Amino acid sequence: MREEPDRRLFGVESSRRKDYVLLNWLGEPIEHFSLYAEAYHRAGQKLVQEYGTTGALRDFEAAPIVFLYRHAFELYLKAVLLIGSKNIRLQGNRGMTLERILSSHRLTEFLPHVREIIRAVRWSWDLGVDGLRTEADFGHLVQELESVDPASYTFRYPTGRDGESALPKHFAFNVLSFAHRLDPLLESLSGAVTALRSIGSSQRSSRMKIANTKMTGLEA
Repeated sequence: MREEPDRRLFGVESSRRKDYVLLNWLGEPIEHFSLYAEAYHRAGQKLVQEYGTTGALRDFEAAPIVFLYRHAFELYLKAVLLIGSKNIRLQGNRGMTLERILSSHRLTEFLPHVREIIRAVRWSWDLGVDGLRTEADFGHLVQELESVDPASYTFRYPTGRDGESALPKHFAFNVLSFAHRLDPLLESLSGAVTALRSIGSSQRSSRMKIANTKMTGLEA
């Protein structure tokens, strides 16, 4: 008997298993921020490759590119904070609260806490790319992006909630330069998340060894 196609938007057809996606497969969504960030970044890069050829009005093709890159940046910063804040709390520092990390979209609000984490692990700010060689360079980039898109709405809608224009009249920029400037930073943040996970695992392992040693001493 022929199987009827599943016409739901989020349906699953047993005959089309190669097209399945499975999300929240770890059951720990707080761990998925960097995975989402990478997916948004890769999608943005794909649109950059296809820029000017999609059939949409060329100028407006820039909007989803900037949104995807900006959202990937926010997600990577949140991933750094979610993992890094745990690490620095193990060292006795407060870090940024989970509630604030998840609720805020302001990149500049994340900035001082990201700086605290980078300093705590003693990493260099030099990414080997002009414009991304110092802590000040990183701060300027964050501030520049937020000055145009403070809450990740500017390139999602043509207007704000008040009906006023989201962008100044005749707002012009080079979308390919925008993407090429952010690409190395997003790649570095991806690596930072992986490294912070490794550092956190090592810290927890060390603390467990110390605790076990103390327990052994008490038992003796």
